[in-house]
Amino acid sequence: MSPLSRRLLLCALAAAMALAGAPATGPVSAQPAAPNILIILTDDQRATDTMQVMPKTLRLFEEQGTRFPNAFATTPVCCPSRASIVTGRFAHNTNVLTNQDQAALNHNTTIQRYLNERGYQTALVGKWLNNWPITQNPPHFDRWAVMQPDYVDAEFNVDGAVKTMNGYSTDVIADLTVDLIQDFESTDASPWFLHVNPWAPHGPWTPETLYQNADVGTWDGNPAVLETDKSDKPQYVRSAAHTLDDARLDRQGQLRTLLSVDDLVKQVFDRLELTGEQNTLAFFLSDNGFFWSEHGLTSKNQPYTQAMEIPFFARWPGRLPAGDTDRRMVANIDIVPTIMDAAGITPDPRFPVDGHSLLDPTARKKMLTEAWATGPRGPG
Repeated sequence: MSPLSRRLLLCALAAAMALAGAPATGPVSAQPAAPNILIILTDDQRATDTMQVMPKTLRLFEEQGTRFPNAFATTPVCCPSRASIVTGRFAHNTNVLTNQDQAALNHNTTIQRYLNERGYQTALVGKWLNNWPITQNPPHFDRWAVMQPDYVDAEFNVDGAVKTMNGYSTDVIADLTVDLIQDFESTDASPWFLHVNPWAPHGPWTPETLYQNADVGTWDGNPAVLETDKSDKPQYVRSAAHTLDDARLDRQGQLRTLLSVDDLVKQVFDRLELTGEQNTLAFFLSDNGFFWSEHGLTSKNQPYTQAMEIPFFARWPGRLPAGDTDRRMVANIDIVPTIMDAAGITPDPRFPVDGHSLLDPTARKKMLTEAWATGPRGPG
């Protein structure tokens, strides 16, 4: 018998014993069923000027969920942000400060640990933490398909077996996710947690063949791209020389890769609808933003809004309002406390969370963001 099966059997026996000992004074109040949890996390997707190429995602998350237009990555670089997303903690509390620090994460502080102990079936698909060894299994997941980031014929560790998965990686991740939903629902004995991580729109921005010439419109920049006087900026910004033409190429590549992510989102929710799993708390967000030549910069991890602002949506039919815009200041560290709130989980006092549940009316007046200088950078 698997550990999950043993946990479920013990829960069932405990429930039966409790009911047998309860006085027959009236009906037992039914507790709300714990929701499934779904996180779809893109890589390097800025908040402005990207979602317009994702109409299927907007229909599912904006029209049928809640949009958070004032959302931020507390550390605008991939690995620290991803650690914050699964812990609800600032980078200075996770010790994952740069893209080289994945080994510093205490996996006992992660939401997958809490949910796994709660009886959830847990799964991870796609990119995980930067520089995660492909042969290393991710802790506290029952199922996984961890990818060595690539767009075509990527290498995956699938439940402990390393193999090349032929095809466009976003499509492979979509297929693997749908298969996991089907596997989880075939038993329907417990809720599940799925953490889905396509590599798009991270560089080198290789689009799917279907979209390699897609028209994603034109872009004329913004005042930060067109500024001519950077004398008030630090030297590294004054020296930055990425141009509007450079940004247009970056933008085109990024948006073309997001067209496939839009298909992934629809495919996943089509399967949820087929399985009747409406009790699903789902998030769509990015790990950080990205510069399109603002102040001459490219990439991220700098203290300007284009790097820190992220697309951020949440939906939970019947619990979060559909078609709503929530203008509170929110962050990647709010994902975990929201999940804990929904699943009835109390944080381990040894690992207090820094974020706030989106299910309560808490509103910030200010936001901490932080970053650390790095040496030679790994892929972000």
